[in-house]
Amino acid sequence: MRSTRGVSALLGAGCALLASGALSASRARYGGNLKVALAQPHVEADPLLADAPEQASISELVNAPLCRVTAQGVVPVLAQELRWTSPTALLVKLRPGLMTAAGTPLSARDVALALQRTAESATRSVYRGLLLPLRGQGDALTGAAVSADTLVLPLAYPFPEFLASLCHPALAPTVSTRWERSGVGPYRVTHNAGLYAPVSGFPEGRPFPERLQLTASEARAAERTYTLRQAQLLLGGGGEVRPDAPALFATYLVFRPEAVGPDFRTAVEASIDRSQLVETFVPRPSVAMAALLPPALGVFEAAARPSRIGTLQLRPFTLAYDASLEPARAVAERLQLKLHDRGYPVTLQAIPHADVHLRWATRTYEALLTSVLLPPSPTAAFGVVLELAQRPDIAARELPGLGGRPEALAERLAALRSTLPLIPLYAQGARVQADATVLGLGFDAQGLIRLDQLFLTPGPSPEN
Repeated sequence: MRSTRGVSALLGAGCALLASGALSASRARYGGNLKVALAQPHVEADPLLADAPEQASISELVNAPLCRVTAQGVVPVLAQELRWTSPTALLVKLRPGLMTAAGTPLSARDVALALQRTAESATRSVYRGLLLPLRGQGDALTGAAVSADTLVLPLAYPFPEFLASLCHPALAPTVSTRWERSGVGPYRVTHNAGLYAPVSGFPEGRPFPERLQLTASEARAAERTYTLRQAQLLLGGGGEVRPDAPALFATYLVFRPEAVGPDFRTAVEASIDRSQLVETFVPRPSVAMAALLPPALGVFEAAARPSRIGTLQLRPFTLAYDASLEPARAVAERLQLKLHDRGYPVTLQAIPHADVHLRWATRTYEALLTSVLLPPSPTAAFGVVLELAQRPDIAARELPGLGGRPEALAERLAALRSTLPLIPLYAQGARVQADATVLGLGFDAQGLIRLDQLFLTPGPSPEN
């Protein structure tokens, strides 16, 4: 077995398309109306739920993260300074004058409360796994704000990768208002449905498009909107770009062993051909994932030994899947068919995206097909996977010894793979298609599309 420092390779690949967009930088211009069609029926307003890469890309328009992972390392966004004051204390200083879309200042206390919400919510998010190194978990955030613009985050053990974890789009700081949660971004949503207007003074600079018009609809309707030239950009649907986006949106089959029986893992592993599953049912860019982490993270585990199939103790179970994700139904049906051939009676249940998170958090499932957006740091991604497996005991034992030691990760992944109540299936990247009037298209290291960095060249406008 071997482990590589895959982060640098991932960052280089993830930013390759951005570099190609930079070749057109001399033609960059402000202005124009960018029309975007999203191949999902609605836009997720909460960053904790906007975890599909296309949704997260849209969320960042109004909910920017504290920082961003780039080929040059971690770059502050809402943060002005990110500095280790000791191996177990990270100082975060906010940029002055940050205002949420609701018109309220963003303070260090707001950031601490937003992180605390992730760490302590009664229906906690799987992205709590990004915060596992915090000393005392959510309790550490109670007194984290040391001034109006500065907070200090104490860790239980050295974990340099925690800095990259803070850049994850799910941790974008938002403030609770009367109607919704409000963040800081390069755009604000106007009173007109789906219309985004630029925000002056955003730390990363003024967005190029003067307006951004977003239409969310079912996949076929969104594809038709794009085909009819009523949008210049299609997110999701059947489109893709080259090179592929980093495939960090990982799908797992999570299960409760007491509900599905002792032979469930053996039956699933013996029944599925991941490469065939991806080739047939999962739109590109996508990749089969037999290991706990996607290949894009550059950590290679030893191959699992095939299990002997003898007499199986079969038990009927319900497989729930995310109705909002296009390939989920087809993949669930394929699993149902393959397991039925081995004598497993499987009932399928389509549930809304928010209910997937709720079912997982409350353990009210037998088997659950669920997807998570992993950070571009393999060690931090391991924490998210352990949280998804709901094994805090393993996280408390494993993570302290891995901080700053990615070379040790492959061995631990291989040792733990068969002990966690989840089965990795595949990973996806953002799907996007753009017409010739859109320039600067690319991905950051997280695999998100920088919509505010796109710019329009003179050409035929989308039909009204």
